[in-house]
Amino acid sequence: MKKLFLSATVAAAFIFCVTAFADVSQTASAYLDQDGNEVCVTVDLSDGWSVEFARRAVYLYDGQGEEPAAVGITLDEEVYNGQVEIGKDQKDYTTEGGIVAFTHPEGSRDYYFAVGEETFFLITVSKDYDGDTVMSRFTVEAATDQAD
Repeated sequence: MKKLFLSATVAAAFIFCVTAFADVSQTASAYLDQDGNEVCVTVDLSDGWSVEFARRAVYLYDGQGEEPAAVGITLDEEVYNGQVEIGKDQKDYTTEGGIVAFTHPEGSRDYYFAVGEETFFLITVSKDYDGDTVMSRFTVEAATDQAD
């Protein structure tokens, strides 16, 4: 009886450990600078995705592909406002939860949003991917939010 109980306990512990760690996602983070305003960008890399960071940009790849599936860049307010205004002419222009989104005629999809009060961000998703799915891999926060 003791052996059966011990075996059941070990099996239960093993199953718990496997399921507890199965949901762990792999991420990468970096600080990007926009004229002295830093943002912290975190990208979900689970399922074989990869990332490359630059001073003001992030490139997300589906696996080890040569062309990025998405590019994220910091923007100043003037560029942000101009691009959002241009996007209003697109038939699928939406604004929800502080994110302005629209698809370009060639098929890529843009997502514009403010990060804090002085920094703006754009994520452009390639036409070969579902924009909302790829966009959900990004978390962008003001660097000051990270210090709290």
